[in-house]
Amino acid sequence: MDAAIRRTIEGIHASPAMAVITAAGAGGRAVTWLLQVPGASRTILEITVPYASAALEDYLAFSPKQVVSEEVALEMSRRAFERASQLADAAPTIGIGATATISTDRPKRGQHRCYVASRSARGQSGYGVTLEKGLRGRTVEDGIVSRLIIRLLAEECGVSFDAELGLLPSELLETLPSEPRAPLRELLGGALQCVAVDRNGTPSAAASSHRALLSGSFDPLHDGHLALARTASQMLGVETAFELSVLNVDKPPLGEDEISRRLRQFEGVSDVALTRAPTFVEKARILPNVTFVIGRDTAERLFDPRYYGGSPEGMRRALSEIRERGCRFLVAGRLDGGRFRSAEEIEAPPVFADMLTPIPESRFRLDISSTAIREAAAP
Repeated sequence: MDAAIRRTIEGIHASPAMAVITAAGAGGRAVTWLLQVPGASRTILEITVPYASAALEDYLAFSPKQVVSEEVALEMSRRAFERASQLADAAPTIGIGATATISTDRPKRGQHRCYVASRSARGQSGYGVTLEKGLRGRTVEDGIVSRLIIRLLAEECGVSFDAELGLLPSELLETLPSEPRAPLRELLGGALQCVAVDRNGTPSAAASSHRALLSGSFDPLHDGHLALARTASQMLGVETAFELSVLNVDKPPLGEDEISRRLRQFEGVSDVALTRAPTFVEKARILPNVTFVIGRDTAERLFDPRYYGGSPEGMRRALSEIRERGCRFLVAGRLDGGRFRSAEEIEAPPVFADMLTPIPESRFRLDISSTAIREAAAP
């Protein structure tokens, strides 16, 4: 590793950003360099190398027409960014994706080329380059790809990069499309699974960092929700924010206008995790180690096989996965037939009963119905 690369990596490690790097075909020296310089644990969340074609297809969740392409690098960086957002609690996160085909122990018919892309809250960017065949060995070509990875990571961290890439005059560096994020539209399109919306109403392409979330449709947000969130915060010792899914198991997806209307209710009040997760097992996959604050009716549905395609085994698998991902439930009781019923009365399978923590009636009871509020407000 030359002195310029070391200086750059020292600057990267000194920055607050944390990254997930995914590389296929080349870029191994970048990983080695990053880990050799002290402070790597402040930067690296995870490194993935889906080297075999089957592994890369599994990572991408599709079969690309060309493995080494702009499309693949951008998708790798997107998935790396989503993973980084899951792993980092509050730090700014970066996803790096690199795909390359370089010199090997047998002649190649195609060109030697690489694409390296990044994703962060600021948007996407990247580089591509085609290398002259037959002029370098594998080690040198891997060094070029690795320098591009370090350069892009440095740019995302706001660190200067003054090392030489080692390109020939004929090898022109191509800039990949750069665009700002439109997190809400990317969520609606399926490119993101979670968007964090702060109390000012500003969305960012990142998973929520809150460890307690009150899940609901919030149509409308009312005093009962706010009082429940305050009680949950007191019981759990952490701030409770809100989680709203744009998808619903048995209702049409929310449109952009309707999402914006519901989010406006939280401005100046609370952060919101906006997700594409209609079920709690899906929520747990994108929001691990979270305590979900729910009502008794929702808690009863957790243990009803009808909500798992009628399969008791499907219910057990889902609940086991929720537990393995570190998620639990804080449950508020409700008035039913003139009697207050707490979570302690829920008939849960004994093996899963400890996933529920009841909120005592003495801590929280507010008999407000969202349906009643909507009906009262209707003309």
